[in-house]
Amino acid sequence: MSGRHNLELGIPGSNDVILHTEQKRKSNVLFGTVSHTFSYHCKDGEQITAVIARDMWTHDTGGDPELVNGGVGQRHVSIKVTSRWFRGFDFRFTVFGRRQSTSVQSSSGGIGSADNWQYTTLAKNSDKIIEALAANGLSERLASSLKAQGMIGEEVYAKATNYAPNVIEYSRVKCLITAIQTSTRATPQRYHDFIKVLKSHSIRADAEAALKLLPTRAY
Repeated sequence: MSGRHNLELGIPGSNDVILHTEQKRKSNVLFGTVSHTFSYHCKDGEQITAVIARDMWTHDTGGDPELVNGGVGQRHVSIKVTSRWFRGFDFRFTVFGRRQSTSVQSSSGGIGSADNWQYTTLAKNSDKIIEALAANGLSERLASSLKAQGMIGEEVYAKATNYAPNVIEYSRVKCLITAIQTSTRATPQRYHDFIKVLKSHSIRADAEAALKLLPTRAY
């Protein structure tokens, strides 16, 4: 989508997992710019294969990310985001990589490397998924289903069902997807739960466009 200032280093592979993710938003200052440095140092057995700094604003006023240290193929990475003059920013930082010893998915549905691969598809396709869901006006039904599953709380639900004139459908859906990705409880299992919600009887017909963005292996 135009208007974003993303930085993408490398391409997440089918066996990669999310090593780290965080989101930072900073307000503007009266004079000058604001900045923040995202950093991640690998744990034992980890290696970085891809890094994505995603601009969460779409109106071409977000910050500018730059690699300042480490990167793909190394065990650490630092990316600095600097705002435009008089502006703030909102960025999500995601580090993909591989672990030498990854767990194997159990028959009971335990979280393994395959689950992590599936979960990364939500991070890689989130913009298109949001657009597909918003185009079908799914914010209210999606919010109700996610709340019923215990995947979002009252605060997120309230934002997703805010029908004030200045709040567009894209923003309502976006807050739901962001909540799933950035929650302290965000796990590959939540990805599976999200897919189940999209496939539910009350939503599936209108969510087909979003489901098609996900590889068959993911559901």
